[in-house]
Amino acid sequence: MKILVVTFAITLALIPGVILRYLPFSKLLAAKQKKHLMLCYILCFITQNIAFFTILKNTQANPAVYKTLITIGGILYLFVNLMMIKNMFFQHLFILGMVSNYALVLHSFSAIVLSQYVHRIPPHRQLIMQTGIYLLLLTLSIYPVWRLLKHSFIFNISREDHYYWHIIWLIPFLLYIGNTVVTMNSCWINTWQQLVARITTGSAALVAWKTVSLDFKTLQEKLFLQSTNKLLHIQIEGIKQQAQTIHENNEKMHILRHDMRHHVQVLSSLIHSGELSAASSLLAELSDNLQSIKPIAFCNNPVINSALLVYISKAKEEHILVTSEVAIPQDIPWNSNDIAILFANVLENAIHASRQQKEGHKEIHIFTKYDDQKLGIEVKNRFEGEILFNDHGMPISLEKGHGIGMSSIHAIVSKYRGSVICSHADHWFTIRFMFSECLLTI
Repeated sequence: MKILVVTFAITLALIPGVILRYLPFSKLLAAKQKKHLMLCYILCFITQNIAFFTILKNTQANPAVYKTLITIGGILYLFVNLMMIKNMFFQHLFILGMVSNYALVLHSFSAIVLSQYVHRIPPHRQLIMQTGIYLLLLTLSIYPVWRLLKHSFIFNISREDHYYWHIIWLIPFLLYIGNTVVTMNSCWINTWQQLVARITTGSAALVAWKTVSLDFKTLQEKLFLQSTNKLLHIQIEGIKQQAQTIHENNEKMHILRHDMRHHVQVLSSLIHSGELSAASSLLAELSDNLQSIKPIAFCNNPVINSALLVYISKAKEEHILVTSEVAIPQDIPWNSNDIAILFANVLENAIHASRQQKEGHKEIHIFTKYDDQKLGIEVKNRFEGEILFNDHGMPISLEKGHGIGMSSIHAIVSKYRGSVICSHADHWFTIRFMFSECLLTI
């Protein structure tokens, strides 16, 4: 019975670490993925209990066994995360290092308490007490730690793949490995030097977290500048295309003016001859020619129009059928630059998705409605593959480098307290936005 209790105590000590390593990636997972991950955690927990029970039956209980099993158990849960939450390898190692250093400090204080009474306590009870004191210290410290971290980059780590995770993970991970290897023996901590070393390691990990936090602020500023540059590029491209359109229209107008006298003479002759059908056909042809001279304007807002012009032109260049019904006035309650970037990111993703569709199935539909200081936007594109959605209802991509614009879209929607709904049905992906002026003053 005592072996069973010791086994459960060891596997139970691993659970807080599993939760803390899961939380930073929780926003990345769809509900279905979370269920699969929880099932894997449960299977891993059961498997560990069976394996650890077998080991403890054939091994004498001592601190070295406890430390070894705790380390092995953490690695097994890491493999589960790597298999279920893909393309986040270095982020997983960074979080593992941070959480493990935190746990190591708490285990150190627990071990110091045990070392005072180790000669009076049976070995199996030492392992149970180690877990009990550790969980008590965790309970007492988790709230201030949560307050410190809840608004930090840690809980947005899954959204950001621009950061140099392939290097920064080494700091907390190597701090943990170094300390673990040195103390992997059959003794609890029994000297103040060991305790100082553990506390120093934990402090170094905290400094690493603070450094990365500052770097993330700089990165956010950099991404803001990139977004601004993207908008300027869109506007410049829009101006160039409008200038080209004006030049082409001037050429057409020059030709039309030159031929107008001949057209009038022909019309007059047809009317006098009673050939009204032919005259009507000629008038229709002239009307079509005049229509083709009109400047390209999707809406009255020049900034948003530039974004639409650039990306709709890109789509047409790639033989993607685009239909649009856009009604946005020049003056709107929201920053036109943000709405333009919103359109740019949505259409960029739609074009990328359309490239993967077979010929004849490349379509994008754009529809907007503006009324009573409310703006509704709907963009649809054909997509015959599988799409996964996160907790915010936003599509996620497990391909590195794709779906980055969704973070920008979510930020803009949050900024104006708007709403966004995504769906995928009958091989059509649809994204809808709603913005209301009244929400800006709340």
